Amino acid sequence: MVTERIQITIGRNELQLLVRIYKNRRSEMKVGSLKEIRQIFPSAISLFEEVGDVELQELIRRIESVTEMDLD
Repeated sequence: MVTERIQITIGRNELQLLVRIYKNRRSEMKVGSLKEIRQIFPSAISLFEEVGDVELQELIRRIESVTEMDLD
């Protein structure tokens, strides 16, 4: 249980950081941020499916709306 909470916290923090970076970059620089988001996004979804963390789910939805694209 503690390990799960740590994974969730780390995952959430990393995704939040990437979203902030993505939102603050100029459009020509956003491609690099999207690549980073795409690398960890599947892990975030898997973690959410495993533990059902509501905050992580909200963050996943936020990423999908901020990036305005399907990251699957």
